Amino acid sequence: CVEKGKVSSLMCSYNAVNGAPTCANRWLLDTVARKAWGFDGYITSDCDAVANVLSPHHYVKTAEEAVAVTLKAGMDVDCSYFVGQHGMSAFDEGLIDEPLVDARLASGFRVRMRLQHFDPPGPLQQIGPSALCSPRAAAIARAGAAQGAVLLKNQNAALPLDAAALRSLSLAIVGPNAQLAKAIAGYYGPAAACSGYPTVLDAVRQRVPASVKVSFAAGVPSVLSTDTSMVKAAAALAATAAATILVLGTDLSVAMENHDAVNLTLSAGQLALVEAVAAAAAGKPVIVVTLTAVPLDLTPLLSDSRLKAILHAGQPSVQTHGVVDVLFGDASPAGRAVQTVYPVEYQRMVSPFDFNMRPGPSIWPRPDSPGPCTDSYVGPVLPSKNCTLGTNPGRTYRFYNGTAVVPFGYGLSFTTWSYSLISAPRVAHLDRLRHLLARTRDRTGAAAFPALTTVK
Repeated sequence: CVEKGKVSSLMCSYNAVNGAPTCANRWLLDTVARKAWGFDGYITSDCDAVANVLSPHHYVKTAEEAVAVTLKAGMDVDCSYFVGQHGMSAFDEGLIDEPLVDARLASGFRVRMRLQHFDPPGPLQQIGPSALCSPRAAAIARAGAAQGAVLLKNQNAALPLDAAALRSLSLAIVGPNAQLAKAIAGYYGPAAACSGYPTVLDAVRQRVPASVKVSFAAGVPSVLSTDTSMVKAAAALAATAAATILVLGTDLSVAMENHDAVNLTLSAGQLALVEAVAAAAAGKPVIVVTLTAVPLDLTPLLSDSRLKAILHAGQPSVQTHGVVDVLFGDASPAGRAVQTVYPVEYQRMVSPFDFNMRPGPSIWPRPDSPGPCTDSYVGPVLPSKNCTLGTNPGRTYRFYNGTAVVPFGYGLSFTTWSYSLISAPRVAHLDRLRHLLARTRDRTGAAAFPALTTVK
């Protein structure tokens, strides 16, 4: 991103690297980013990350020292009021000087110059909402939603659905995320979308012939609800439909700042809904679509033969039509899993505060320890009968020593492919690999070729 993409800004976050908070880490911001990678943009803090250098990191003793250590490390912009509140006193104490302030200002103004903020109106100033809401932009968003969808399961080629075969029949759309609107664009999505936030239910109704009766039932009120009083009605809908699309997952209640998921599974309410719908469908196609910003252990769904297909759509932005394009074969899935999806047991083995990548003993307590455990952020954790230290099973596809629910890079297609490597120099960039990709079934499709390199 920095060396090839020439990004104009970086953000230093809340965590520490090798004992130094990232916004106060000169090695990270200057030695690595600016000198080794050639970064020439500006570096902003995550909001309140400068204040965090003082507390809770306790990296320095005063607010003025926090201002000085972050500016000297190479942070240019404070996403907060901390530097504004304490910068002058840091200057008066001689902790910072004018050349340092000028250097920090120069980084931001250099980028503003590139953006023509101080020039007469030019091409960049002509880009407005009309350009963002153009047919071309909508088409790109729609294609992105289709290309990003990952087909996790497709038993007996249940997908794509045949819209023509559904003519004069009924289609059930079930699940709390079938009418998920703004959250599909993510926490940082636009406040007002160009044409609103079409839901999966909206997109399906627009795709199928008018003669198809499309019925909807939420089943459970929300993704976290334990209220299953509506499950029976949803199951009854699936019993009478020719096919059912179950739209499940998470929403912003567990996928935004200060709102984190507490486990890796679908809620008990959603799992009860899945069981009831699968039983009621009595062998008719049940297709699962997951809209989620967090990886979920879908083992019960992947192993359930009554659920014919599972399409992971993530957060498809403002064009859910791209997801429906895949469901009905107007687009071919070629997405690959961008995360290693761990089994639910993982969350009980290692603390989220353990950042070690490689497997091994942890200095942090197991999350399922009954406690109380001393917080090792302020003091050592000592094992006791109520506080068991965790074991890190490793992180990412490189170091995880267990069996992933969904491996990194996994993804099915509507057809099958064979891969043959023609040539690969021992030292090469990915764009110098030559490979042969051949379709082995008589069906058109798309494929993403996964390739990894090892840095020596």
